[in-house]
Amino acid sequence: MDFDNIKYTRKPQSRFYYLWDKHQVLDELLKIDEKLTEAYYLKEEYREFNLTCDSPEEAKEKLEDFIKRFKKSPFEEFREFGKTLSNWHDEILNSFVKIQGKRMNNGPMESLNGRLDKLISDGYGYTNFARFRNRAMYSLNKDESIINF
Repeated sequence: MDFDNIKYTRKPQSRFYYLWDKHQVLDELLKIDEKLTEAYYLKEEYREFNLTCDSPEEAKEKLEDFIKRFKKSPFEEFREFGKTLSNWHDEILNSFVKIQGKRMNNGPMESLNGRLDKLISDGYGYTNFARFRNRAMYSLNKDESIINF
């Protein structure tokens, strides 16, 4: 779980016969193994980097450092992740480009694709493309006029 999502609620832990909040549980889990602690904090640092980095120039140096650190990790999964970061280096840096103060992402396009998939599913497939097009245009953009083919 991301560190920011851990809430300060106390829940009884029946096995331990006293109340622990999630931070205490996290602390106890991280005491189990030094490598686990290192992996958790490396993951948290990378997550923080993705959330707070402001420009591709700033991200370049930090990303290269993360690639080195993930590739040196004792965990095979992290080493694979380091290779993935290395393979997609330029694309990751491009994700930090801001347009009108916001980072570019494919969220709006994914939303549109999901709505189209739902439309196709609800229609049990369309055999007439013109009908599908009109339905999609009407559903996705109420201002678009319907064209008869």
